[in-house]
Amino acid sequence: MNRKAFDENADIGAESAGFLDHFFMRFQKVRIERATTEQQKQGIDRIFYRPPDYVKRSLVEYKRDENACRTGNAFLETISNDQTGKDGWVLTTKADVVLYYLPTKDLIYLLYPSWLRERLPQWEKDYELRPTKPERNAGYQSWGVCVPLEKEIAPHVRVFNIAEHLPPLTMPCPLLELPKRGEE
Repeated sequence: MNRKAFDENADIGAESAGFLDHFFMRFQKVRIERATTEQQKQGIDRIFYRPPDYVKRSLVEYKRDENACRTGNAFLETISNDQTGKDGWVLTTKADVVLYYLPTKDLIYLLYPSWLRERLPQWEKDYELRPTKPERNAGYQSWGVCVPLEKEIAPHVRVFNIAEHLPPLTMPCPLLELPKRGEE
């Protein structure tokens, strides 16, 4: 991946993380902390503190998957780097929960890594192990199992439909209103 593509990917990731932070703070009333650098190395992006007392916490990893919007399949990465043999996120994350975000479908799947790992051997038999596109990473590919979201995952997990939480488009939405000239 060249530097420009990496920077664009980082921007998209930061934008998605900001959206997910806002969504869960507003509609699930959680308090959120960013993970430390050490926690990020373990596949943790955020720490959610849950109401009513905000003492219970969950370690959370965010995943955004544009391809799943088109294919209907979640890419469960089993090999992060085929040159080094590094295991993928589905095997290594220390997060309690993975929030798997499909931006153009306005869906967020709440996935438990332990549940994914339990089912992974069967999915590896039922579905093809596939690589990412060679141009995605410089000198290596990631590999994973493409699992149908609606058939295999959605019936067993909580799915947040973002549209159900947003006001209808016919209502004015302050987030979409731009400041009037001179108020900038």
